[in-house]
Amino acid sequence: MTVVLEAFHCGELVGRLPGGLLSQRYAGKRLLGFALLLSSLCTVLVPLTAKVHFSLVVLLRFIAGSTAVRITTCTLLQRRVSFTSFWKWVVLPQALKNR
Repeated sequence: MTVVLEAFHCGELVGRLPGGLLSQRYAGKRLLGFALLLSSLCTVLVPLTAKVHFSLVVLLRFIAGSTAVRITTCTLLQRRVSFTSFWKWVVLPQALKNR
């Protein structure tokens, strides 16, 4: 059981750098949708592969962990963009107006 849980976290660890690079290079919405689809598909297939072989379960959890990192990096990238826009269009003009 711990091997399956560790596989997810090892996938997160390994997928962090490629996830960040992919989220900067490609559109956030498409990458987020692809990551959600792949992570969900891997999670749905776990009970079916458990009947076949234990190694397949570990592999699916590893893939799910590496795609879960892409979900967090895409949402953090979108938050940074929205926060920058908020700062630029709302906070800064009000600060200049109050001078």
